[in-house]
Amino acid sequence: KLAVLRDIARTEGVAQTVAQGNGAPLRDLLAPLVINYRIHSVDVVGLDGRALFAMRRDPNDARVDAYLYQPVPSYADWPLFQQVARGASDATGDKFSAIVNTPWGQVLYTAGPVKEGERLVGALLVGQAVNEVAQRMAEQSFARVTIYDHGGAVLATTLPGVAALTPEQVANITRLSGEQVGLNPKALVGSREYSLAYGVLSVRPQETLAIYPLAKLRDPFIEESAPTRDRFIILFGLGMVLSLAIGAGVAALIVRPVYDLALAAARVAEGD
Repeated sequence: KLAVLRDIARTEGVAQTVAQGNGAPLRDLLAPLVINYRIHSVDVVGLDGRALFAMRRDPNDARVDAYLYQPVPSYADWPLFQQVARGASDATGDKFSAIVNTPWGQVLYTAGPVKEGERLVGALLVGQAVNEVAQRMAEQSFARVTIYDHGGAVLATTLPGVAALTPEQVANITRLSGEQVGLNPKALVGSREYSLAYGVLSVRPQETLAIYPLAKLRDPFIEESAPTRDRFIILFGLGMVLSLAIGAGVAALIVRPVYDLALAAARVAEGD
């Protein structure tokens, strides 16, 4: 999303339009980029916290160009916006990320400055729905994924029936850093046992955005193939019975004439 954010912020005419506080031209400037990149949400905000432009994917329309142009009344109380609006920057840079509870759901936003030359004129926020993040992680890892907030509440999951984390679990997992993972080799979810690998979702050092476990069935072949296995056993048994029945019938057709012929030969030999 950083690359997308940079492309949008550097689009010709965007900084000048934001500096003027005029959001009307931004739809023509940005909508083609947003649709082409298939971005979930884009918000352009003035330094006063007022939206100049906003568009987000319509959840009720599957078309790639189906977007809603509905900003929130004000972004001034969003900590993510506040960081950008005050010109915050550190060794990692001047772009920040956070999971934001919006009127349209939980969204993982990345925010950065809009500058006209060296002058800060606004903020640009590019977001992806948290449930889409979980789905993409699940597809890439071939595992079930759950995303929790800092308190252990479930934000999104591809594993129905998963429970919230306890405060102790949250404390243990948030101590992890870098590429460290926490393991739970045997966890019961519903009626199935999973092996869990916990990690932290972060884009900046010492800044945890969320907690996530990757969950895989402890014995996925046995668990997933059990119905198929049972059907195979039944079909195999029926096939064996049918084979024996056919074999017995064929044997009778062959053996009976030979037996009758042997009896006739014996009678001929006796002079009959």
